[in-house]
Amino acid sequence: MVLLLNLVIAILSSTYAYYEDKKLGLYYEVLVGKFPTLQYDDNYGVAACAQPPLNLMIVPFWWVTLLPWSQEFVDKYISDYNQFLCHLLYAPFAVAVTAIFTVRCVLYAPVAYVGHVVALIQTLTDSDETMDEFHEKLARFFTIVQFIFGGPFILVFVVPIDAANFFVNLYSKPFVQPYDASTETISK
Repeated sequence: MVLLLNLVIAILSSTYAYYEDKKLGLYYEVLVGKFPTLQYDDNYGVAACAQPPLNLMIVPFWWVTLLPWSQEFVDKYISDYNQFLCHLLYAPFAVAVTAIFTVRCVLYAPVAYVGHVVALIQTLTDSDETMDEFHEKLARFFTIVQFIFGGPFILVFVVPIDAANFFVNLYSKPFVQPYDASTETISK
């Protein structure tokens, strides 16, 4: 009996030694294998998407999805309710990313302004430009002066507009053009 017990311990020890180096990879393999089972559901997908600590945001609203509703109610309202909860979960990320984007725009605007002024002045002094006539160079000079004085106002005015567009585009769906076989041409 003791001999059999020692044999079992030896087998388990060698098995443990064999898999000890591979334990992290095996753990991730099991996790990756479980991902397909966690599919988004139109009616109850927010429960799978909610990650801590943001899942605490939707706890007050979860009771609606837990009640035994009729199939007619589920078909009409639960999908929209799930969509509302998904937007509620996504809102902190959207606000944070938009704030980062806005700060970066504000910090980058002076760099873009100075860089563009330098590039405009270089076009005026560059010998490779196609401006041969004096009136063309004079028109370019007035364009540069207009940008030097009007550019900061434009850049300041555009930052909140860009931030609003960025926020709206976070919630928009990508445009996927439908496939039309009749317009496809084969190139040789």
